[in-house]
Amino acid sequence: MPELKNADHHCHEGNMGLGIELGARLGGALADMGSYQGYAMLADPHRISLPPGHIVEGGILLNIEGRRFVNEAEDIAGMLHPVMAQPGGVVWAIYDQAIETRCAYIPETKQLMALNAAKIADTVEALAEAIDAPLGAVKAALGDAAAAKAEGRVDAVGRSWSTAAPPTAPYRALRVKGALYHTQGGLQVDAQARVLRADGSPLPNLFAGGGAARSVSGPSSWGYLPAMGLCAAVTLGRIAGQSAAAQVQKV
Repeated sequence: MPELKNADHHCHEGNMGLGIELGARLGGALADMGSYQGYAMLADPHRISLPPGHIVEGGILLNIEGRRFVNEAEDIAGMLHPVMAQPGGVVWAIYDQAIETRCAYIPETKQLMALNAAKIADTVEALAEAIDAPLGAVKAALGDAAAAKAEGRVDAVGRSWSTAAPPTAPYRALRVKGALYHTQGGLQVDAQARVLRADGSPLPNLFAGGGAARSVSGPSSWGYLPAMGLCAAVTLGRIAGQSAAAQVQKV
C-alpha cells in the first residue's frame, strides 16, 4: 500500500500482522494485500474518529485555505486520499450545533464533546478566525452550499443538498486528518476458513479469520463497505471454530 506510506496508523496497537506472517511462514497463500480501510476524519490531536453522521447530516470539509475540495457525501470511506492531498495533510470538519446534537448519541461524538474538541464560532467571521483561514474563502464555501440548498441544485463540488442542510451558526470546527484504520488483505481461506496454499490445497489444522484472513473488499480501498471488517471477523471466526471442532471430533 505505497499510497499510505505517509498516513497515520490508527489500527489497534497490538495489530502488527503477526497472524498473517505466521500463516505465510507455514505455507499459506496471501491475497489482496493492497486492500485496506482508510478514514479521513481522525480528530487531530485527539485521535478520536469523527463519526460520518456529521457529514451525512450536512457537515462540510475545508482545507487550511478555507476552501472545499471534495463532495463530502459522495464516498465518505473514500475521502482519505483527497484529505491527505490537501496542504499539510489536515483539514477542518465544519458542522453546526444542530448537527452535533443529532449525532450526540454516538459514543465518539460524546467523547469529542466532553473534551471540547471542536472550536465554537457564533459567526462566519469568528469561524474563519478560529481555523486561521481567509474570511473570503470561508464565506464563499458556506455561501455556495447555502445557495445550492435554496435553489435546489448541486453546489460547486457537485454535492446535492436535497436531504441535508449545510451548517449555519453557531458553527463547530474540528481539525481532522486521514489515517489507515485496518487492512483487508490476508491469508487465503476457503469456505471452511481453512488456510490455503498457493495451489489451492488446504493446510492441515490451520484456520484463519478476522484481520489475518483475506476479506471480501477486493484488491484496493474502493471495495470496502462500512463494518466489513467486523462482519468478516464474526463470520469467519464462527466458521473457523465450527470447522476446527468438526476436525477434532473426527480424530
